[in-house]
Amino acid sequence: MGNEGTILNTTNGGNNWATQNSGTINSLRSVVFSDDMTGWAAGSGGTILKTTNEGNNWIAQISGTTSNLSAVYFVNNNTGWSAGYPGTIINTIDGGTNWSIQLSGSSAYLYSVHFVNANTGWTVGFNGIIIKTTNGGSNWTNQQSGVTGILYSVHFINDNTGWAVGSPGIIVKTTNGGANWTTQSSGSINPLYSVFFPDNNTGWAVGYPGTILKTTNGGINWRIQTTPTLHSLYSVHFANKNNGWVAGDNGTILSTTDGGGPTDIQSGSTDLPFQYLLLQNYPNPFNPETVIGYRLALNSFVSIKIFNVIGKELMTLVNGNQKAGEYFITWDGSDYPSGVYFYKLQTDNYAETKKMFLLK
Repeated sequence: MGNEGTILNTTNGGNNWATQNSGTINSLRSVVFSDDMTGWAAGSGGTILKTTNEGNNWIAQISGTTSNLSAVYFVNNNTGWSAGYPGTIINTIDGGTNWSIQLSGSSAYLYSVHFVNANTGWTVGFNGIIIKTTNGGSNWTNQQSGVTGILYSVHFINDNTGWAVGSPGIIVKTTNGGANWTTQSSGSINPLYSVFFPDNNTGWAVGYPGTILKTTNGGINWRIQTTPTLHSLYSVHFANKNNGWVAGDNGTILSTTDGGGPTDIQSGSTDLPFQYLLLQNYPNPFNPETVIGYRLALNSFVSIKIFNVIGKELMTLVNGNQKAGEYFITWDGSDYPSGVYFYKLQTDNYAETKKMFLLK
């Protein structure tokens, strides 16, 4: 799932993936299934799609909003929520035939929503915001996360125990339904975009660039796992302690049947050979600053430029010779309006362009 309405499906544990026809060109940011047949996808412009036949057909639903939706979650075939920007939460109790807007009390970008039953759920987003409901979303109340970074994902295993992850390298945990949140040491400063726990002890967090962290003691210790990619990873899901999948940038899909293999106390990226690579900016969407990362395989002349949606060059961030290695630069979009922008990496023998979103 990703840009231009892409939906992929597998029926053999990920050995083969087939493209499904979503019927939309809007970016899709989240997908959830309540059973083998019934699922929903949510994305930009208030897009909500539903399938009742394993994704062979997807039907657009009227969400009642044009806001960008980043997350969707259903507890059964009828009851579900979707969340996004600005502080948007919508709810359905009839499988999406009708969606109604709920008052979150926030204007922050909400990136993730998770419910443990039809009444109790959480959503998280900008500035460390965590909002909880105990009545299906009729009322939402703020909780104190203790962090000010962006929270991209939240996951609970029951009414009391849950985790949220974000940037930079943020992991927070609660054991009392969010009344108190404590910070856990991830050992990383990289953004973490998704978290999943199949039980109280075993869990994974994934993020940028190609970061996968695993814990086997509820988050007391997190260890880096070796991955075959440096692309940003945006979603992780496990069926049990061993079988799981991760999805990310450039169509990246990873799978494991042994819990991700052994963990490495040291940084996994230091053992990977440098390659030419332009990483997805983070955060994305952003306001007003974002970080752009890139890797050079060889010493080279490097240019990084910013363009608007019609291709007009706005700014040059890098223009000179650089040694092989990994680099991070910041772009401040304070002087520019909300919208889609592009950034391009050009070297002596490599070029790549990526899209980013400025939301004010």
